[in-house]
Amino acid sequence: MRLFPRAGPTASMVSATSIVVSGGIAVRGIGLLKLIYAAHVFGTSDAQDAFLEAFLLPSLLSDVLAAAVAPALIPALIRASTEGRTAGAVALYRAAFGAGLATTLVAALVLGLFFPFALPVLASGFGKEKSALTLRLLLVMLPLLPLTACNVLWRCILNAGNRFVLAALAPVATPLASLAVLYFGAARWGIQALAIGAVAGSAVEGILLAQGVYRLGYPLIPKLKGALNRLGPVLQQFGTILLSSVLFGCIPLIDNAMAAGLATGSLSVFGFGTKLATVILSLGPASIATGALPQLSRLAVVGDWRVMRGSLLHFGKLILLVTVPIVAVLMLFSGQLVRVVFQKGAFSTQAAYEVALVQRYSLLQVPLAVISALGFRLASSMAANELVIPAAGVGVAVAALADYQLRRILGVQGIALASVVTQLSVIATLGFLLKRRMSKQRLGVHTEAVPPGGDAL
Repeated sequence: MRLFPRAGPTASMVSATSIVVSGGIAVRGIGLLKLIYAAHVFGTSDAQDAFLEAFLLPSLLSDVLAAAVAPALIPALIRASTEGRTAGAVALYRAAFGAGLATTLVAALVLGLFFPFALPVLASGFGKEKSALTLRLLLVMLPLLPLTACNVLWRCILNAGNRFVLAALAPVATPLASLAVLYFGAARWGIQALAIGAVAGSAVEGILLAQGVYRLGYPLIPKLKGALNRLGPVLQQFGTILLSSVLFGCIPLIDNAMAAGLATGSLSVFGFGTKLATVILSLGPASIATGALPQLSRLAVVGDWRVMRGSLLHFGKLILLVTVPIVAVLMLFSGQLVRVVFQKGAFSTQAAYEVALVQRYSLLQVPLAVISALGFRLASSMAANELVIPAAGVGVAVAALADYQLRRILGVQGIALASVVTQLSVIATLGFLLKRRMSKQRLGVHTEAVPPGGDAL
């Protein structure tokens, strides 16, 4: 088998992923400029801590929504389109639009009401004034939830229709708007400029995506009536994926809670130190999911599981071939990179040193996260989505234990190192479960087919 195929499913996945990665680089590049400028203005201050804590839950819920909706909805949309039921695909989209918008509006209301009670637990080291600022910032960013619901759905439509370029580049609007609002409004609004910019950018992104969706023939009006009946098969897949996503989403909450319980500025150090790993993860495993999902869904429609599995394994080798050398170089030059990027203005030499240590430890998880993502796709090809749930549960338990133990030894750097232990536990658990399922398939014990509209993380 050629390492770099010219045709076939793997070539299609590589092409789509290349587009997604290119768009992601543009988005993260502008996001990095915003991060650098924010670090220059606010440093590792209490205001920066408050913003990071306030942004955590809306961004976490948005990430969970994005992770669960695409794998559940895109296969169903492609199945409907492949079978020539264009009207059915449009009806499915409108039902998902209505249900998603209604759900996120309710979620925003609930989050705004209950966040004051959860804040003392999530940020035990915050004082009264710092907690009040965190709450104000959260209220400003609550519109991110319904805006994200629209944007995620519209990106699904574009990706299912092989319109990867617009779906990949439209998110540039969010960091660009945040940077603009921060630059022109920081003196007037302070840290709230970051929150306002995030909401404005998400709205601009939605406008761009909506235009592309409309040109594909999909209306921009949701339909809530009868949505549950039409979304039955999708919701079944969504529930399994959502539970896994929620469990995995608990891990950054645990990490941030552990960091917030340390000395002042520790949460900011952890946030800056893990930012690079987060960016790479969004361009690695996340790009795999985005670029590969439509092609895998088309293979699922025709039931070609052998080709699907072979394509995933081949694709994984290519991803590791690219990821491992990049991570090694970044770890080697981590200190220099942090000093060049962050050590300006209010960002001290000591803060730069601590951020560099966190960054080195956090980068270790990147190749492991790629392996995890491939495990999720392999589970999907075997109709074994439910195996991801126990793996996620083990990951949460190990994250809490490893964070607690390693922060006692290494401080905030220990929390970053704990992410490596967490990834290893997920890989080991999922690998064991997949191996056992594969043995049953070889013996003919397990012969289920993927259900309509099915896919996994």
